[in-house]
Amino acid sequence: MPTPHLSYETFELLIGSRTADGYPVTVLESLSGDASAFSLLAPEDPGLRQALDALETRRTDSALLQQLGQHLFQELFVGDVESRYRTSLGIARSQDRGLRIRLRIEAPELAALPWEYLYDPAEDAFLAISAQTALVRYVPMGGQPRALQVSPPLRVQVVISNPTDVEPLDVDKERQTIQDALQRWIELGVIELQIVDQATVPRVAEALRSFRPHVFHFVGHGAFIDDQAYLILEHEDGTAATIDDTTFRELFTGIDDTRIAVLNACETATTSSVLPLVGLAPRLLQRQLSGVVAMQFPVTDRAALIFTREFYRSLALGQAMETAVAESRRAIFVELGKEGPDWGAPVLFLRTEGGQLWQVDIPEDVAKKVANVHFHGDVFVIPRLPLMIAAIALVIILGFVSYRVVAPAPSPTPPPTGTAVPSPTPTATPVPGKMTGAFKVAVAQFGALDENQQVTPNEEAAQLSGWLYQTLEREYRDQLDIPGLELWHDSPQLQEEQHVIIGLVEGNDEPARTSAAEAMAHRLNADVVIYGYLAPGGNPRDLILDFYISPDLEFSPDLSRDIDPVVGRHRLGSPIPVQLPLSTLAGLEANERLSVRTKALAWLTIGLAFDLVNPTRALEIFHQAEERLQDWPDEHGSGKEILYFFIGQEELLLGNDDSAEDYFRKALAIEPQYARSLIGLGSVFFNRSQKLSPAERLNTDFIQQAIENFDQARQAAPDSPWPPTEEIALTALGLAYRLQGETFNALDRFDESDQAFDQAADVLNQAIALLETGNQPRFLAHAYLSLGATYQAQANLRLRQGQTDDGVAFLTRALASYQQCIAQANAAPLDKVLTQYYVDERCKPYQAQVQKDLVSLGGGQG
Repeated sequence: MPTPHLSYETFELLIGSRTADGYPVTVLESLSGDASAFSLLAPEDPGLRQALDALETRRTDSALLQQLGQHLFQELFVGDVESRYRTSLGIARSQDRGLRIRLRIEAPELAALPWEYLYDPAEDAFLAISAQTALVRYVPMGGQPRALQVSPPLRVQVVISNPTDVEPLDVDKERQTIQDALQRWIELGVIELQIVDQATVPRVAEALRSFRPHVFHFVGHGAFIDDQAYLILEHEDGTAATIDDTTFRELFTGIDDTRIAVLNACETATTSSVLPLVGLAPRLLQRQLSGVVAMQFPVTDRAALIFTREFYRSLALGQAMETAVAESRRAIFVELGKEGPDWGAPVLFLRTEGGQLWQVDIPEDVAKKVANVHFHGDVFVIPRLPLMIAAIALVIILGFVSYRVVAPAPSPTPPPTGTAVPSPTPTATPVPGKMTGAFKVAVAQFGALDENQQVTPNEEAAQLSGWLYQTLEREYRDQLDIPGLELWHDSPQLQEEQHVIIGLVEGNDEPARTSAAEAMAHRLNADVVIYGYLAPGGNPRDLILDFYISPDLEFSPDLSRDIDPVVGRHRLGSPIPVQLPLSTLAGLEANERLSVRTKALAWLTIGLAFDLVNPTRALEIFHQAEERLQDWPDEHGSGKEILYFFIGQEELLLGNDDSAEDYFRKALAIEPQYARSLIGLGSVFFNRSQKLSPAERLNTDFIQQAIENFDQARQAAPDSPWPPTEEIALTALGLAYRLQGETFNALDRFDESDQAFDQAADVLNQAIALLETGNQPRFLAHAYLSLGATYQAQANLRLRQGQTDDGVAFLTRALASYQQCIAQANAAPLDKVLTQYYVDERCKPYQAQVQKDLVSLGGGQG
């Protein structure tokens, strides 16, 4: 039976690309501190290759698997890394917690190895078959998806593909096993099951849209050939339809409820040994999926059935994904024996930091029934205890657990006289905690600005931040009760429980303070940091309120979202006079300007919590704020333009151009030089232009209005609180000029087309020159991508006019731009939006096409 409600501490390892000293192995997170070492693991070693061949051809026994696992363990846990691991494991066990071993593997040749067979010789144990040492492949994708709040039932969709012209599967037995494993939970209303046969692409797509499962389970065949992953679906006539990973991934676009994909098919966990994160499972994580369970090599039908039975059994009991997968591996190991390799085939990929992917609000009466269901073999057993006795037993157990957590340690018994007193065990240095909620807001300590604009501690400013924190907390609770919201502010309790001091956002000018807010958000893992200062002067003193939105919110690899100016620093209106000293809080409550902006902060941050997960819900929240905050005036200095800008952004993302235009104009009526809203308004006209044919575009002024708004945003950018605003405006302006050039080109108006392309290249080069001085590799990659596409368009224009030499010259420029785009991956190798969405999916293919064109024109060697 799965370990009940096991919680985890994390031991995270980053394995980097090979250097002259070997593969760098770094402990990024542990209970015992950081460490680093070099691994001399050689994937090309003949002995290792022989063991891997035996694994894939199923010529294994327990000795070979143990030998392979021990080799991998000793090459991974080297030097201080091993000591940190053993200390962390000991601490976790002393707290009755599991240790989540999270592997982040940058080297593709190592990612392809079967780490699920790691064997610890000191413990005489395979790590992956114990929930106490759960093994996870961590694939960060630029941010953390929000935890999903689920009202029962949890929807599980099983898609079974069994084409007539491939090796048949025992799908009837698979279907029956899934139904049997979930039957009791279905009866209790905890799980709803849908099984889809005849797995054609249209049928699967429609089933996903209509059922919107929380868990998607695929039963069928998969393959990995020439660094390309495939799944086998069906044609209408029942024959095999081979679908590549990119096509299959798109089935999940817009299905926000689906967080887990279980791929019960061969080679679905296989990744490229040459290209980073190329494989079906990593591809699926590029959408909103949080976890993928997949098979790294073929398994027997019996092993697949055992895995399915145990996985859903654990999941239905509310276990984290780590626990569910570990218990499933253990069941295969126990039932089929340790000689075979099947137990190591399932691989868990997560893009979240932990495997608790949703919170299920089960009614109390159902929760009690679920808690009292036990298993005997494959049979559900309901204990014949009076409900009151069972409830009392549960209370006693919970009370014991609570006592162990919060009760003070008993006083040590003195040793008998003459007994040697043992040396005290060194105390591990506490690891600072990080925020883990579905949406995380940190209120920093407010400070005061001195005559040099340096932030200094100030007692009254700190009191102001404490009052704002309490007001936010009350507003969240009374008006916007959102599960999973986490709010932090400095307190003795926070320091004691999390070993964290939030502190001041420091710096002697606004750019420095913006950088400090960004660093604080990263340190705390916060989505939003709220901070403020008392300005120098007399009495009353002006309070300046700022808030910073972390770019980590942007986990969606979508081009329009990537240049979305919502992220970064916002100034919430003009300074607010505050009468000092703050003898009571009543004066603050009576300060209408301060009160309304504090409430506005609550509504704005809650809307942001839904921004990328559910834009429709975010829009509803922002509209609620508009209705509730009637005392927030539409006037210069009020800060209300931010609310209108956020509403306009959500309308724009949802394709509601007319409504987006209305709200951007409302924001600009308050602050005419509000650069972010000018960019938003320009985007409205840009979108309208793109929807028209070239001839229709010239009958409107949409492109010209986009250009004018982007250019006005560029001019207003120096006054924007977010430094990259000018670069964003210039990049958007370049895209508008390029669209204008493409329009003229399509209509054979070559001179006008050439002029527009020149303007596009000029402003994009201006954006690049500014970005090169900062640390914005994703924005820089976007700008180089746009510049390369502009040069390609100019090359096309020249070639249409028979100017081959000029065409080759522009293609050469395009090639250099794409190479610069690709080079940005070196600056942020863990930013998967950059490395995969921009570099792998765009710049590299475009680069290859340009090289091919140059060769065909005699201008390059490819």
